[in-house]
Amino acid sequence: MIKRHLPDLSDHFTEIGLDPQMFTTEWVLDLFSHTIPLNLYGKFLDTFIFDGSDVKHNYGWDYFYGVIICILICIQKELMQRAEWDEVLLYIKSYIKEKDSFF
Repeated sequence: MIKRHLPDLSDHFTEIGLDPQMFTTEWVLDLFSHTIPLNLYGKFLDTFIFDGSDVKHNYGWDYFYGVIICILICIQKELMQRAEWDEVLLYIKSYIKEKDSFF
């Protein structure tokens, strides 16, 4: 998904040895509960669960993965400037904790 939407960033991740699962696994397992600021988490869950509740389609998961791409688009320039995978991970975590609006 990252390769398709953000090919330059995907290539950078490969160059520095960063597997996106190093940060996305936590997001999938906790549905962003430790990532999205609390004041926005209810809105995220409403959209994920209720707007994505069509049984024939997985719109909730489309929305979820769309949030991942949006986060990465917002910080792509900064991530491309980091030469080590651990610097990328630290930046992603610090950026997300500072934000109060993604939606």
